[in-house]
Amino acid sequence: MKKTFYIILICIIFASLFLYTSKDNGKYKILGYEDAAHLYLDLNKNNQIEENELVDIKDCIPVSVQEKRTPNLNLTPIQKLYLEYKFKEWADKNLINKKVILIKDNDDCISFYIDNIDYRIFIIKNGFAQTDNKSLLKNIKIDELKNILTQIEAQNYVVVNLKSNKYHKLDCPLIAKLHNYKIVPFIEVKGISTPCKLCHSHKKHNKSHHFNYKIYPTKYPSSYSIDNIFTIFFINFNNLKHPYNDCKIPACKALQKEINEAQRSIDFAVYGIQNEPQILNALIKAQKRGVNIRWVTDYTPNNDEYYKDNEKVMKLLPLYNTDKTSTPSAIMHNKFFIFDNKKVWTGSANLTSTDLSNFNANYVALINSPQVSAYYKAEFEKMYNGTFHKAKSHTSTNYIYLNKSLIVKPLFSPKASTTENIIIPIIDNAKSYIFMPIFFLTDKRIAEHLISAKVRGVDIKIIMDATNANGKYSLCKTLRLAKIPTKVENKAGKMHMKAIIADDKYSIIGSMNYTKSGNQINDENTLVIENSDIAKYLKGSFLIMWNSIPEKYLYLSPSAESFASIGSCNDGIDNDFDGKTDNLDEGCFPFSKK
Repeated sequence: MKKTFYIILICIIFASLFLYTSKDNGKYKILGYEDAAHLYLDLNKNNQIEENELVDIKDCIPVSVQEKRTPNLNLTPIQKLYLEYKFKEWADKNLINKKVILIKDNDDCISFYIDNIDYRIFIIKNGFAQTDNKSLLKNIKIDELKNILTQIEAQNYVVVNLKSNKYHKLDCPLIAKLHNYKIVPFIEVKGISTPCKLCHSHKKHNKSHHFNYKIYPTKYPSSYSIDNIFTIFFINFNNLKHPYNDCKIPACKALQKEINEAQRSIDFAVYGIQNEPQILNALIKAQKRGVNIRWVTDYTPNNDEYYKDNEKVMKLLPLYNTDKTSTPSAIMHNKFFIFDNKKVWTGSANLTSTDLSNFNANYVALINSPQVSAYYKAEFEKMYNGTFHKAKSHTSTNYIYLNKSLIVKPLFSPKASTTENIIIPIIDNAKSYIFMPIFFLTDKRIAEHLISAKVRGVDIKIIMDATNANGKYSLCKTLRLAKIPTKVENKAGKMHMKAIIADDKYSIIGSMNYTKSGNQINDENTLVIENSDIAKYLKGSFLIMWNSIPEKYLYLSPSAESFASIGSCNDGIDNDFDGKTDNLDEGCFPFSKK
């Protein structure tokens, strides 16, 4: 008897342990939503929103869809806006992070119960979704829903911008640009908030009317200059079918012009050279006419495989050095030229057809200043003489006044502590906005300070490259969970910038990615710019890129080489650095579920 008793007891214990450890096996967390009828569920249970985790709610159609409607429910644009907002308000409080057991059909459409309520009936009953399913409509009182919708316009609802405390009519065109807002009856804000000048103007809204806000055109100036001292170049990723090596964009032309006009010396440091024949030919011609050309580059097996022209250029331009004998994990990642010790060309662009065409997004600056050139020359000499990375001495730099309103300061990793001395202080002191177009962000300290800035009311927007967003150490999820709007680009080309724009005052560009390696190990250069006009120009370029990326990529993270990233499956480029290009990559298989 005792033996039987112990056997039963052991079975009960193991059964209990199994039930305890597997009680959530059939449950999936709701991570986000596109609308009431499309939810993101954590199907692979990694607590991160992914594109293949968007699921349809069975027999439900978004309230915004025109083709089908709940019978006799003809929604006006104002009613739709109100219902979409009310769903968002309810979902943020009651839906996100809930665990549900799915009821799935053969078409991968789902339904479930939440707090003992059939989710489908709830969203249809409240007007958050539509349906033509007769069995569902039996639960809906159409007349009651119509009365609610009629009251929406009768009560004179308005949209309140929680940041500016201005209120807008529900048909105001500015509403599409708002992120932090609330829809309330006008009586609640009367005498407390101020009216929007646009939608409360007595003038008729029309295209010819000039409103008191900035519209950023689809086409944007590719450069902005201050006198003959400083020019900033904006290289946008414009969904090219593939990169070009014709050196037609202004940033490349400016580099070619400076090479052609150099009289005595050209010193440059580049991570790699690939498929830029016009720049290479210009350098060879300069060398033939007596210009002393010296250069430094990175040396790692992977880099030489990717930048295959490096070895050829070493033969053609023999005065060079590499970091071959340095720490294997460190890289010489600079991208700068010095012309006749007078001018500097620098930024995030490598000497490649991907960076010097409108394929990858980059910022580049041309600075006409012997003082600035002297700092870059001092850094260059150390590397050319064989000292790289942490073995280098610190190149101490000061702020340089290029004119009364334009101040710059170059910094050189790894000795400058750029993150601690420049990036974090600018984030901490921002009062209005911080915009960041970035290739890599893995430094948790930067993310923590961005989250603190968000909490105190700073408007933060981040564009992240798809390669980083899906990486092991990516902070994309961390930023999104902190409600920081973070878009992941869906282009074939890279978001290759390493930039910050803040408060119409500060701009940061350069070669340094926002990683611990970029700050503490690699050879990098960063340029801090203090000037209102340049910051405003870069802000406009950022918003051009931001608006070109669909809103769904505030939640989704498309793979760098997949049909979701426009043109990446037929551009001849290994966009996700996995050794597979175009149709050889799983993300580009015609019937891939990836």
